[in-house]
Amino acid sequence: VMVYAIKQFGESAQTGFTLQQMRDNLPAVAEDAAEMAETFHRLIDTKEFYMAFQPVIATKAARIHHYEALARISGRDEASPYKYICFAEETGQISEFDLAMAEMAVRWLGNRTDPRTRVSINISGQSTANPDFIASLHALLDRHPACRERLLFEITDSSAMDDLAAANSFVQSLRKRGHMVGLDDFGSGANGFHLLSVIEVDFVKVDGATTRNAQQAIQGRAFLAALAVFCRMLKIEVVASAIEDDQMLAFVTECGVSLVQGYLYGKPSRDLRRFEKLKIEVPKRRAVA
Repeated sequence: VMVYAIKQFGESAQTGFTLQQMRDNLPAVAEDAAEMAETFHRLIDTKEFYMAFQPVIATKAARIHHYEALARISGRDEASPYKYICFAEETGQISEFDLAMAEMAVRWLGNRTDPRTRVSINISGQSTANPDFIASLHALLDRHPACRERLLFEITDSSAMDDLAAANSFVQSLRKRGHMVGLDDFGSGANGFHLLSVIEVDFVKVDGATTRNAQQAIQGRAFLAALAVFCRMLKIEVVASAIEDDQMLAFVTECGVSLVQGYLYGKPSRDLRRFEKLKIEVPKRRAVA
């Protein structure tokens, strides 16, 4: 926690801060970090968070492919626990949160009467190399075999995966159980394609920034269209996230992307009934210029 506090202080301090300033302000920063740690562990221990769902749409079939389950903090106006997740990643404790989300997801699926309902949850790249987490997750899945094919996993923070062979072994252990696994926040960097050359997955999710940038220049269009073709050859689905309007939907469809997610289809909600009567129109695909 102290290392985290010092890092936070360094990032927030103005350029050229003195040792005297650091000595004067570090106790307050350390206190904030300790409070962050206490709140994070309380969230885990008392389950002071819940799952909000956002649909991922299969445009060709005009139906909901699955829902992404996103963590929200109870009693805080549906606040995102983003800062606590960042804290957990920087202090090496994110696996605790990943396991808590998995436990919540399997319980939720167990109470659903419709076997067609599928949800995805996020797993940090750090957790793919944590043997205790992996053992606990497999034990959890062993106790809930009905979740096979209904629970999907998205690997986030892929830059944290130092041992790609070990990460691939973990991913394949989930796929062998029947779970779909994907790479989240798949950007335009070369590292993404390197990951796909090592780690076999079922889908990749293109981050919103990449999608928006792709609309601005021919190079971006070429990248997204090439990614769609490349993944189709590998039998990998491409999900475009942050789809906010019909123009963005038409653009990614023209690029060959068949799964989309974003505010166009609604904000994350605890109540799936918001999406049961969702009107999904299939956009006509044209070749990208």
